[in-house]
Amino acid sequence: DTPAGYIHQMVAEAGADGIMLSTITDRLRAKFKDFKVRDLGFAQMRQYMASIGDYDLEKSGRNFRVRLSA
Repeated sequence: DTPAGYIHQMVAEAGADGIMLSTITDRLRAKFKDFKVRDLGFAQMRQYMASIGDYDLEKSGRNFRVRLSA
């Protein structure tokens, strides 16, 4: 299992409601202890998300809600 695959699984399971980006980040860090987006050349998690798949990121308050692109 890879971080990108795990993210895709979480977003797919969330369905049309989507999942908060902070939730993805927390679960990712719990499963992959040494995962850091900075090590991959990204300053922020949402930049990484935009690079790895077809996700829609919608600002929701101070966070982002993530859904699979239609």
